[in-house]
Amino acid sequence: MNNSFAWLIAALIPLSAGCLDNVALADRSDGGASDAPATDAPPMDAPAPGVCAACGGADSASCLYAPGCGSSQRVCAPNTCGDAIAIPFCGCDGQTFVTGCATPDRPFQHAGACQDGGPGTPDAPTPADGGGLAFCPAEVDHNAAQNPDLRYRRAAFAIPPDRTDRLDPGSSVEFIGTWAGTRRLATPIVLGCGAADPRAECLADTVIEVAMPDTTRKGFVVTVPAGDLSALTVGTPVTLRARASQWDGATPIRYEGELTVRRAGDDALMLAIATGVVTPDVGLSVDRVAAVCRSRPEPFCARVLHAFTLQFGGGSGSRILAPGGEAVVNEGGTFLCRNRVAYQRVASGGVECSDTTLPVTSFEIARQP
Repeated sequence: MNNSFAWLIAALIPLSAGCLDNVALADRSDGGASDAPATDAPPMDAPAPGVCAACGGADSASCLYAPGCGSSQRVCAPNTCGDAIAIPFCGCDGQTFVTGCATPDRPFQHAGACQDGGPGTPDAPTPADGGGLAFCPAEVDHNAAQNPDLRYRRAAFAIPPDRTDRLDPGSSVEFIGTWAGTRRLATPIVLGCGAADPRAECLADTVIEVAMPDTTRKGFVVTVPAGDLSALTVGTPVTLRARASQWDGATPIRYEGELTVRRAGDDALMLAIATGVVTPDVGLSVDRVAAVCRSRPEPFCARVLHAFTLQFGGGSGSRILAPGGEAVVNEGGTFLCRNRVAYQRVASGGVECSDTTLPVTSFEIARQP
């Protein structure tokens, strides 16, 4: 998948041909009013009538700028201002700007910082090597002494501390029964982060459970909050499947891999938790789209990771989410989707360690009522 966000926007244009309109933008080089004579035309910073009519008009949050400064265009595309990370753009004045979104709010040349050293922002500085991508926020950037990967919380599950069960790495389990709801641990555990990560956001206390025919209950501690699971009602026949890889050998045993809960009868997806090098087929497409930020190189290995947006769904209701972002997607049902993190190692141009870090995609999907 092309890592350029500009490519993403360009790719969306053919899908929105009925919504694409040329917008005549007056010369604003003086930073204020134009010298052009007054007319009854709309204000110069307002788009022409009819722009983006197919997605709610020019004032719609989905009426966005496409790249290009000569004859700026507007296009219907997923708005990302509710997502968790901003992307730098190179403005038509040759200066870098960040809007607080992963989509621009003004005409621009291309995604990424201007190559002439346009100003960045304190929260998203431009890398010194001119790589074009902003550094990931410091609180989620990699910390080699604690966690070799970006410190976004990842989707994960664990054996409850009060259980003696064990799931060997690479093994799978399947529990067929009825949904027994959730319960809370008396003491939350760290899940989805390094074992020693002290952040409150890394704690989990939600246990999902399936009642088995022999009256026992099976389940896992999960990173999905209990409030996201309201579409699952107690007594619903379900199948819970989990395929796990042991993450760090800590106690309780915590896993990354795939966990799904499907409704019996129609096999409808109710819950998916996934972290791994292969994106599982859960029935709702999940695709890596564009790199949005990068880690600072490790002190010794000079390893650099790029973090990516993920697109959930493939139709008109799809959403593109930055790492840590979440949104509701309407495609074959209503789903709350969360991009925990998707990252890939890239060459740093310096001396690097010999390990080859595989790409990782981590997400959660929970059906909504």
